[in-house]
Amino acid sequence: MPKTKYVMQWLERANDDLDSADVLAREGGSLSIICFLAQQAAEKCLKAFLAFSEQHVRKIHDLEELVLLCAGYCVFKPAVQVTDNQVITRLVQVIRALGFLSKSECSIPRT
Repeated sequence: MPKTKYVMQWLERANDDLDSADVLAREGGSLSIICFLAQQAAEKCLKAFLAFSEQHVRKIHDLEELVLLCAGYCVFKPAVQVTDNQVITRLVQVIRALGFLSKSECSIPRT
C-alpha cells in the first residue's frame, strides 16, 4: 500500500473517532466514552506520524510510548519528557477548550 494512502487511513480513522466523540458530547453521551474516543484519536494521529516517517506501526496503545517513538523521528525534539499524565492532561484541556466538558465534569487524578 502506498505510504500516503496508509497515513491517510490512520488520519481518517482518527477523524472518525473525533466525529463520534463530538456527536456523543453534543447529545449528552458518556464522558468516559468521549474521553476514550479522544485517546483513540490521539493514538491514531501518532501512528499516522510514524507511518509518515516510514516506521513500523506497532500494535501498542500506550500514548507515552507512542509520543517517545514519534519524538525520535521529529526534527524538533521536545525540551521536556512527556509523561502519560501530561498527555492525558493535554487531551482533557483540548476537550474542555472545545466546550465538551467543564472543569468540574472531568478531573485528572494527581500522581
